[in-house]
Amino acid sequence: MEESALIEAWQASAAEPAIVDLMDQIHAEAHRHIAERSPVCTASGRCCKFEEFGHRLFVTGLETALTLSRIDRTILPSDVAQARDEGNCPFQLERLCSIHESRPLACRLFFCDPTADAWMPALSQELHDRLRSLHEVWSIPYRYGEWRDMLAMFASHPPR
Repeated sequence: MEESALIEAWQASAAEPAIVDLMDQIHAEAHRHIAERSPVCTASGRCCKFEEFGHRLFVTGLETALTLSRIDRTILPSDVAQARDEGNCPFQLERLCSIHESRPLACRLFFCDPTADAWMPALSQELHDRLRSLHEVWSIPYRYGEWRDMLAMFASHPPR
């Protein structure tokens, strides 16, 4: 399936109330588990500085579409290029996430608190499996990729 068709499918799915509700349930489940464990977040912004912190954020196309549908700005190719040059997320504003309430699952689950290493991978896998199942049940095309790559794909195919 070509990129523009994938994006259209993801955007249509991200506008479907039943799918949005299921995505919100997965996010709520993540929040419940995180609240139980209370990892420390110092709001250092390291989680958004991919090169400096040495990690990558991976998302699905559906998550990208849902995130972009919930924010007040259009992502441009230049935004993604600048973020790559700076080694960070295009939505990082100083040390904070400017789309915190709309961020994808992997952002919700990542903590630089070393105690999270004991439980984060298993929870991440469990919730990602639910996300993958949602794609299968609803016949939504599945693609999993690095956050900035997915954003670049959407930015290069703006909505009509």
